[in-house]
Amino acid sequence: MSKLHEDMLINCAEDDVGLWEFVWAANGGGYIEVSQQVRDKAISLVRDLLEAGPIQAQDYLEGRGWEIWQLPVDLALERINCEWDVLGHTPNLGDIAFFTATEKGRQKAREMLANRQ
Repeated sequence: MSKLHEDMLINCAEDDVGLWEFVWAANGGGYIEVSQQVRDKAISLVRDLLEAGPIQAQDYLEGRGWEIWQLPVDLALERINCEWDVLGHTPNLGDIAFFTATEKGRQKAREMLANRQ
């Protein structure tokens, strides 16, 4: 797992992370209209972490709270890509999806942080 993957997992373990934050990280900490290459890198980062199991995708539903996506990884990624296409611009706060660490992911993040100290 790359440092970028680790950083995003730690972020997801500490708080709910929007898709825009994956884009920001994939763009090296910058946030402007992004290239297809940055989009692909952000989607790849999400895919890797969803497939490995330490994070899960979710929506925030006003008045109801968080709802975990009950989708296989390939369908979750298809949904993200389709909604991004419809959005017509780089995702921003609240757009498309949020991510949170699973219990397995929170444990892994704690281990990573301990090893960094």
